[in-house]
Amino acid sequence: MAAAVLIVMAVSVTSVFATGCTDPEPEARDVTIELVNPYTGEAIKPYDMEEISMPPAGTPLEYRVRDAETGEILTDDDIPENTVEGSCSLQLERIHDYSDNTNVSDKSHWPQERGKYSLLIYFDCRPRNPENPREFKRKYHITSQDILFVIV
Repeated sequence: MAAAVLIVMAVSVTSVFATGCTDPEPEARDVTIELVNPYTGEAIKPYDMEEISMPPAGTPLEYRVRDAETGEILTDDDIPENTVEGSCSLQLERIHDYSDNTNVSDKSHWPQERGKYSLLIYFDCRPRNPENPREFKRKYHITSQDILFVIV
């Protein structure tokens, strides 16, 4: 009788694990990326070619990554084994009307030449070397945002 009870308990426990009644892995979430206007602190609309007066030399380019569902700005604490800055890659180009675009080498400060610009921000929260590479799950989806603006 005791053996039968132990077998029933073992089968029950096994079936609980087999049916996935453990805590499920959370689904990766979407994010939105914003470039911050250095004068207003507001997000620059991606494709509006917003005109911005030339910021003072050395003004840092500031961007924000938001959880698309909650609207909350992500912090380093939100990204396992990585940081917001470590999750983002920037490509800044000056747009020319009749020739190829030119890469801007300083991607951390606002440009100091008048003209049209494109800033591509690529977001991937996976760390370069996760502690458990096979088991690592992204908390947020990979995404990118191209933002166009004009320095006047």
